[in-house]
Amino acid sequence: MPLRTTLSPQMIKDLAELYNAGYDAKYYEPYIDRGRAGDIDALEKLTEWKNPGANDKPMPFVNHRWKRAAWKRFEKWCNERLIDDRASLRETFAYRSPVWAMFWHHVLFGTPIFDVNTNLAFHFFAYRRRIRRDDARIVAGNHWQLYDDYCCWFGGELQRLRGQDNRINERMLDRALFEWGRRLGNTLPVSCYCD
Repeated sequence: MPLRTTLSPQMIKDLAELYNAGYDAKYYEPYIDRGRAGDIDALEKLTEWKNPGANDKPMPFVNHRWKRAAWKRFEKWCNERLIDDRASLRETFAYRSPVWAMFWHHVLFGTPIFDVNTNLAFHFFAYRRRIRRDDARIVAGNHWQLYDDYCCWFGGELQRLRGQDNRINERMLDRALFEWGRRLGNTLPVSCYCD
């Protein structure tokens, strides 16, 4: 039986059910509203949420030199810029820390979350192309264009899926795409172009 390359509401619900929503309830949901308002402590907690440890708890990045450096640059940006200045965030992180920068963009501006797992799903469902996990890594340089393409596709898919089932929301779609990438994105045959 061929693998579906078109997302359906039932597929989104089934995949989203696989996601550890309890992790979000503890470490994302209590901070997202304050983070969106620019609260630096909440932004740090959310950044740690994006960095889960093996024990299903956010991993502080104090001992990770490059993660801490990215955070310090972002913290400086927050202190120097207006919190709603998308252009300066993109400029500050044009050539560094692409996944973190896109995550902070998500928090501050309500755009989708994007990482290697959602990138695997994006390429498969948007372009009918299976890419390897290594090729789905997000590298600095062209990441903002990739992110904009993803956000545009995500918005279109969300609208299409909501037209079929109005219970589908942004977070449900994000969780489903994350789980698809995490569970299936690296195990499909390279020649998988089906529907």
